[in-house]
Amino acid sequence: MKKYLFALILIAAGIAYYLTQHKVEEDIESNVNLKVIKGDFKIEINSYGTLQAKNSLKIKSGLPGTYKITHLIEEGSDVKEGDLLARFEKTNIEKSIEGFENTVLKNRTSYKTNESNYEIGVSEGHDRIEKAELELKKAKMNLEKFINGDQPLEERNFKIIRDESKLKYLRKKERFDQLPKLLEEGFITQIEYETEEMELKSSKIRMESDQLKLDLYIKYTKPQQLLDKQNAVKLETNNIVRVKKQVEARNDQLNTSLIQAKRALNISDEKLAEWQENLTKTTLLSPASGIVIHGDPKRSRGSSKKKVDDMINEHSTLITLPDLKTIEVNSLIHESEIEQIKIDQECTVMVDAADNRSYKAKVSKIATIANTGTWTKGSDVKEFAVTIEISDHYPEVRPGTSAMVIIHVDHIKDTLMIPTYAIRQEDENSFCQVLRGSEVTEVQIKTGKHNISFTEILSGLNEGERILLYE
Repeated sequence: MKKYLFALILIAAGIAYYLTQHKVEEDIESNVNLKVIKGDFKIEINSYGTLQAKNSLKIKSGLPGTYKITHLIEEGSDVKEGDLLARFEKTNIEKSIEGFENTVLKNRTSYKTNESNYEIGVSEGHDRIEKAELELKKAKMNLEKFINGDQPLEERNFKIIRDESKLKYLRKKERFDQLPKLLEEGFITQIEYETEEMELKSSKIRMESDQLKLDLYIKYTKPQQLLDKQNAVKLETNNIVRVKKQVEARNDQLNTSLIQAKRALNISDEKLAEWQENLTKTTLLSPASGIVIHGDPKRSRGSSKKKVDDMINEHSTLITLPDLKTIEVNSLIHESEIEQIKIDQECTVMVDAADNRSYKAKVSKIATIANTGTWTKGSDVKEFAVTIEISDHYPEVRPGTSAMVIIHVDHIKDTLMIPTYAIRQEDENSFCQVLRGSEVTEVQIKTGKHNISFTEILSGLNEGERILLYE
């Protein structure tokens, strides 16, 4: 009975082992359709971007100040030179014209005012000249006082201090010269001798310092102070010349204003003509042919776009007419791929609005600083702005449309490769599962370049070997 039970157990175990092994073999067999192959593959980076003209004509109102838009051509319109683009509110200009007409009457009373200003200016100029002459006199007196009084007195004081320190040093030296004998005979101790020696050295240093102060004063301080005093005299002398010229120029200016007051009527006429010209600018005509884009497309989120009833100033771009001879694509590339991109790399641009027609292009600009991300992608996403210039002549595209960019990074020829997903990365090492006979072995491999599908194998695998994907 026991033997029969044991036999049943062995049979059951055998069946279980067979089923398990058969399942493993099926699993392996279903996952070993992958082989190490040899061939060519391309490394490309794909991205999306927006088309824009490399060069554009930016059109402003041409009017001084801020004006209301009363008419604006529809965005995307094809225009020719001389076509109507916009109109602006002209009420304020008409009021300005009326104001300048009144100015003609006011200028008749300005002559007397300018005459009074001239007389006051002449009197003030005379006072300025007298004040400048007084300052020159004071500067000359300070120079004379320095040469004859301050400088000799200061130099003498330095000499007195020097002579006193020299005398003290000589006295100490004379006394110190007698000390060796006194030390030998035991009249003084070694400590007393060394103390006298230190005091002699200190006295010598003070003497030399006082001599150095005297030398520095004679060589540098005294000449510098003399130059300062002389320069003060020179400055005040120049100041008189300058003040006289300024007074003369001011008097000429006031006299000119007096003469201009008589010609104010002619000036008013010129201003009147200027504002009449501004009246014609309230109708804005196209200076060239092109496609109308509202605002400046290079400014973010359409903040520069205007519409009817908006206010626009003289510095704002109302309309942009792109030059379609050269088209660019602005694209964003992830930080993990930016090192592969170089200036002048060949690209292919596919435009959605042109039935996915492709155009030849090249990389023309790479940003040096990454964008910090957007609210849609998250702040952790770092991307670099890359500009792609379409090299095809006159492509049939419009600025502002979307396009897919394919940047051709490299073309690897006749190399071993396996699917990228068959590689396991651990720190800086790469591994792959290889089926050798009935055994699955994990081997370390050395990889080269890769794209999203394949990775180049530099060592560790041979052509035709069967590999497994990692689960």
